[in-house]
Amino acid sequence: VQTCALPISVTSSYASMVEITGLRNVTLKYLEIKNGPDGIGGEGAVGLEISNSYIHNITNDHLISILTNGITHPGSDYTDKLVHDNVLENRTQVKGAPYNTTCGPDAIQMSGWGSVYNNTFNVSKGATDVSSCQHPDSFQCPGTAVKLKIYNNTFNSSPALSIILTNQGWPTPNHIYIYNN
Repeated sequence: VQTCALPISVTSSYASMVEITGLRNVTLKYLEIKNGPDGIGGEGAVGLEISNSYIHNITNDHLISILTNGITHPGSDYTDKLVHDNVLENRTQVKGAPYNTTCGPDAIQMSGWGSVYNNTFNVSKGATDVSSCQHPDSFQCPGTAVKLKIYNNTFNSSPALSIILTNQGWPTPNHIYIYNN
């Protein structure tokens, strides 16, 4: 088990501030991640826990991205990826032509096999340094949504959608529980 459980502050980077792509059995706790383009990147990570952290002032695509995107995923249950007891703050910026919309990073991008609970999703409006122009969702599951639980989260003024599930791949979404948010 690889554990990072000290109060650590990560500030400024050129890509994901913490990269755990392809790792197994990783625990990230008590982190403050701020002032960078992307927060935590973890494509294909399994046995993952992200908790008790504060992620904010991120300007590009995501605060947390734990997708399977083309990597064989051995996930099998609701405990494969755990994201809980965090404060996640989206930065948003209203951009004019040609966008004419609110832009900013997603808080969590996650494909199935896991649980997201007891998180607080906040929005920081009026940023002037957001580099992407995507609609900023609080929780986004683009693709595989299998054995997924989303519960006991607080969504304070989501900039776009609080929760969005899409079926962009295999298998058909199933065993999804969303409650008490």
